[in-house]
Amino acid sequence: MRQMLRGVLVAVGVVLGGALGVPGVAGAQQPGQDAVYALTKGCYVLQAGSHFVAKDRAGGYVASAQSAGQAERFRFQAVTLGRYLLYGTGNDHLATASSTGSAIVPAQVANENADWKVEALGGDTFTFRLANNTARALGVNDDRRVVARDAASPLKLVPAQGCATFPEVETNVSGTPMRGQAPWGEVKGTVDAHMHLMAFEFLGGSAHCGRPWHPYGVTQALVDCPDHYPAQGTAALLENVISKNSTPVRQHDPVGWPTFKDWPAWSSLTHEASYYKWLERAWRSGLRLYTNLLVDNHVLCDLYPLKRHGCNEMQTIKLEAQAMKDLQDYIDAQEGGPGKGWFRIVKDPYDARRIINEGKLAVVMGIEVSKLFDCGVYNDQPTCTQQQIDSQLDEVYDMGVRQMELINKFDNAFGGVAGDGGAKGAVINVGNFYGTGRFWDMETCDPGDTGVHDNDQLTAPGLEDVHTSVYGAVLEAFGPQLALPAYPPPHHCNRLGL
Repeated sequence: MRQMLRGVLVAVGVVLGGALGVPGVAGAQQPGQDAVYALTKGCYVLQAGSHFVAKDRAGGYVASAQSAGQAERFRFQAVTLGRYLLYGTGNDHLATASSTGSAIVPAQVANENADWKVEALGGDTFTFRLANNTARALGVNDDRRVVARDAASPLKLVPAQGCATFPEVETNVSGTPMRGQAPWGEVKGTVDAHMHLMAFEFLGGSAHCGRPWHPYGVTQALVDCPDHYPAQGTAALLENVISKNSTPVRQHDPVGWPTFKDWPAWSSLTHEASYYKWLERAWRSGLRLYTNLLVDNHVLCDLYPLKRHGCNEMQTIKLEAQAMKDLQDYIDAQEGGPGKGWFRIVKDPYDARRIINEGKLAVVMGIEVSKLFDCGVYNDQPTCTQQQIDSQLDEVYDMGVRQMELINKFDNAFGGVAGDGGAKGAVINVGNFYGTGRFWDMETCDPGDTGVHDNDQLTAPGLEDVHTSVYGAVLEAFGPQLALPAYPPPHHCNRLGL
């Protein structure tokens, strides 16, 4: 295995290893891009020639207003760097009626037809093209009707007042985050060393309800899963089985934003609880170093019936790593351009120290999966090669990963897990059987290993209660014919070491 410890801490803890360097915040910028980035959160009217764009009675837009005061006012809400929603005074969005048609309409719900890539022509004049179809641009016809067409019309942006406020979660904190006197100086603050910010891609992408941000805003980020809506959540089996203080038929209010009646909640394990504005609040309150673990579990994914994508853990890791970079771009866009955001992915301790001394949040990218590098084990035989491990290690390192856990939940070719305890452990143990062909090989620890042991498993008397607990439904999904192992007296140690 190629220098497995090259800047990577495996098993526990956090390392920001790597070579000294300061990565660039963006590639070469086009002329005028700073002017495009500066539009974020601004309030403008659109001017075409000597007239201004207003809504018309036909349900579209026309450049007929004689003055800026008669025009429709738009809040420029950044989708990502260089792209905007044009949010109108009717809490709607200037959008094409379809991705290929010519009609421009006020749309109540933002989607790709309201997602405009903005380019600067110089001064206060810009063009607008659909981000997903750059052949369609905002244009003004001879009759002054605003349409989508191949040729973009130059539109002047005139600052205005009275724009609608784009909906967003409040931070409710004040003050300026502490900065250091020098990039290499001592840093102070709190650390969150274990978090799963991108878990919305976990288990095929449909088990986690909501996401930490959405390009089109909070109204689309903090929504419940579709399967949670029938009968006020009673059909949400995963939520009702794994969450705290829950039962298989528990009800909950599926509405997230803006009421937040039943979620987010500390006791819910399927609802989003780390929206980026809440993370911002933590940063403004003292959080300075944050480890985000890219996460998945192929066994649970295989069993869960609802999916947006496949169950290969390493493929999910790539999706989540890209989502990390997309969130960084999104926050940059809200703050006015590349590198201006408070959320910064770091790849070495020197960069982390510099970022913290700039008063920003240093974010370390890590991995927590059960089948790291697709390196599982089945009937005691590894399902990977040394070459495969070396290749994938290089790949995730190049992605920016600087921390990982070799083993999580199930045994793999790197070693045996400590195992979850109690009734939950019995269920996870069945998952281990499902994924590896065998249950955990737990034994009574050597008496000489005082205080050092794995999580204790249920012995024969306790196994009788597992099927009647909240975990019974999960056991049924694995297969009721499986006989759970009865382990010897605790404390327990997994025979399969590292």
